[in-house]
Amino acid sequence: MRRVRPSGDQRGSKLAGPRGVLAALCLTQIVGWGVLYYSFPVALPAITTGTDWSESSTTAAFSAALVVAAVAGIAVGRIIDRHGPRWVMTLGSVIGVAATLAVASAPSVGWFAAAPPPRPCSTTSPGGRPTSP
Repeated sequence: MRRVRPSGDQRGSKLAGPRGVLAALCLTQIVGWGVLYYSFPVALPAITTGTDWSESSTTAAFSAALVVAAVAGIAVGRIIDRHGPRWVMTLGSVIGVAATLAVASAPSVGWFAAAPPPRPCSTTSPGGRPTSP
């Protein structure tokens, strides 16, 4: 006898279940890290050429943002532990877009350094636990 699934059953869907969540998490992590972290060394020559900022001051500003992100990551991890990852990660993605736009339009290296470091909110999960989409 053949079993009939209810009309709302998504088990046959490619993105349903743990594998779909894992695929979504993998994609968002790759894009997030690619845009927010790994793009800097690739963009550095264009940034310094287009703005006349020194390579050392631009790299120092980026490094300072990484230190701020590391310190903020502790608080963000505690918030995730307390309230769950869904809204924190969503807010982090929004902050990541805003930070990328702020960095792209920075008129000086000071503004470049002051742009919010989005990394702790948008790309971390305490203890390496998967996060809900």
